[in-house]
Formats: sequence, C-alpha cells, structure tokens
Amino acid sequence: MLGEILSAFEFMDAESMKLVGRHLRLACPVQESPFYVLIETSGSGAGHDAEKLSGFLEQVLGSGLVTDGTLAADQRRA
Repeated sequence: MLGEILSAFEFMDAESMKLVGRHLRLACPVQESPFYVLIETSGSGAGHDAEKLSGFLEQVLGSGLVTDGTLAADQRRA
C-alpha cells in the first residue's frame, strides 16, 4: 500500500523502545507492545503521503494485525 512513498521501515522490540525512552528521553506515543514498526515516507507531496499513511493505518488497525498507531503531526514529533 505504501510502495511508491515508503523510504524507511524499522522493526523494534519492546527492549529497544525502552532503551530509546531511557537514553533519548522520548515518550512512546502508542500503547505498550512486544513489537513496534516505524515507517517513514518520502513521496512527491506531503498531503498525498499523509492520505496514503492514514489509509494504511486505518486498514492495519481494522485488520487486527496492528493494535495501536499514530502519525507524526510535525517534524519534532517524527
């Protein structure tokens, strides 16, 4: 679903997220989970990317494959 705009895909386990929180002092924006995926896009238009990401997130949340998710609203949150 994200093929033409996908620029990065990172898979992390819970321990990795704990280390990020501890060493970078960043709060996790989603509920606690055994695994996490970070997706970054770099398409030709921010609006198009946001629309595709929103559709993707809705589909995976609806499928039960993903339990929680969020989109970064600005660069600081990304």
